Amino acid sequence: MGNTPLILAALTKAAVPALNIVHVGPLFGDASLKFAIITDAEGRKYEARLPRSQAALTELELELRALKALDESARARLPFSVSTLVGEAKHSKGLRVLVLEHVPGREIELERTSPNGTLAENIGEVLGAIHNLPAAVVVDAQLPEYNPADIALKYVNEMDRMAATGKVPAALLDRWQTALEDVSLFRYQPTVVHGSLDSQTVLQGEVDHAQIVTGVTNWSQLHIGDPAEDFAWIFGSGLNELCDVILMSYNTRHPNKDETLRQRAQLYSELAIGRYLLAGVNSGNEEIVDDAVAILATYASDLEEGLLPHLGIVQAPIASIFADTDLISDASGSAQDAELDSLEVIEVIDLDQPTVQERESESKEESDANSSFEYSDASVSPTDELAHESASPATEPVEVIDILEVELDEIELAEVERSEADGLGHESSANDEARTAPIKQVDDRTRPIELPAKTDNELF
Repeated sequence: MGNTPLILAALTKAAVPALNIVHVGPLFGDASLKFAIITDAEGRKYEARLPRSQAALTELELELRALKALDESARARLPFSVSTLVGEAKHSKGLRVLVLEHVPGREIELERTSPNGTLAENIGEVLGAIHNLPAAVVVDAQLPEYNPADIALKYVNEMDRMAATGKVPAALLDRWQTALEDVSLFRYQPTVVHGSLDSQTVLQGEVDHAQIVTGVTNWSQLHIGDPAEDFAWIFGSGLNELCDVILMSYNTRHPNKDETLRQRAQLYSELAIGRYLLAGVNSGNEEIVDDAVAILATYASDLEEGLLPHLGIVQAPIASIFADTDLISDASGSAQDAELDSLEVIEVIDLDQPTVQERESESKEESDANSSFEYSDASVSPTDELAHESASPATEPVEVIDILEVELDEIELAEVERSEADGLGHESSANDEARTAPIKQVDDRTRPIELPAKTDNELF
């Protein structure tokens, strides 16, 4: 039933009686799902799908549920086309045909996508638009919601089934397990996620002579989860420059602080090969199994050679601003300083401190001075007592400053030059004589202390 395009066209006509079919394309699909492109008299195209297994029917029903959740307000946020259910019919044997609007475009070939072209930037815009959809789109439709712990646990269970096949290299299993156990990788804000993006579901076309994404299909896995899941098909390509451009464009449309999205996307792209292996094993398709095993072997070889990106957070070493050899010792005495630094012990000499001989001499003089100040209260006047206290060894000696006599001619010459510069003229001759008089040396230690005047009631 439905093994020819004409039979599928007849079922489409039954689903949408008003449809004026003028052309039916070839039949596509596999044993579980058949579909064909049908064109009406006005040139509009439709896609007739005929699920032939319960699994295919369940997936199609999930997609219809997601398409219904994407109402007009949600679609207005998306810069690409999304399909809509037009009608359905049911055969007497229980088979159903569902007719949906056909989304224009062709499959994207990432290998032929230029990082400098409009398509690369537009892919980032498309991903940002999907992840910017309100969470209510998914919640109100009662579609699945997964938090970071749920996502990690889901992949851990899948990895256990992959390991049970015995066809996954041990090095890859260790790599995946280490990443899934790294809590720091799964600190992200869950968003609306398409869940099935790849080069077949993201379609490209030309608009105004620019290549852009014209439509996205297969919405059966719409859910709230990890945004990195929608990047797995991109980072799995190994096109680093293209990935950088797409991610940069995405971040401008969907600002976030997800610093490990790149690592998780790489992890999910590798786990997708393991999931591909499980599909081949479960269906008994040896061709799929052999293909998956070959891809996994390539991953294992790249891992051994250090070609696979790190899945953890890489802390870049702090590089020095300039090399030690670039330093130039241009300060005076630098060579001498270097020689001093090379010595094991350097004796520090303080030139302001007295020598040992000077300290011994001062100690002897202070001792003699103390012995000469033995007196009684009756024989010492208040003036003598104050003089004694001023000469006490507890008081630091006042440094004597020797002032050299300046010759009269030099002072007069300096004063004349200063007066001419200021325009003030010469001062009086009396002041000149006072300034030019020789200055006598004064010793503060022998100068008599002038005491303030006392009243009759003050003793000291």
